Amino acid sequence: MDAFCAAVERFCAALTQRFEREERELFPVARAAIAGETWFAVANQMLAHEAYREERRSREPPPAARAARSEHARRQGPPVYAH
Repeated sequence: MDAFCAAVERFCAALTQRFEREERELFPVARAAIAGETWFAVANQMLAHEAYREERRSREPPPAARAARSEHARRQGPPVYAH
């Protein structure tokens, strides 16, 4: 358990360093290269995409339920269609 917690702490520290470096180095370059209205359009698209994903996530059954449903379908065999 201690090794796992230490690994998670190292991962979080590395991720924090990465985000700080992006803020310091990448974002200023992007802001200079991308016009203001385009920058906001990209941000709006990202927010809309996140909202869409959150909405879909709330509608989808948990992964275990999806796996059970696909396993049930596999056991049933291919669908038979009557005319």
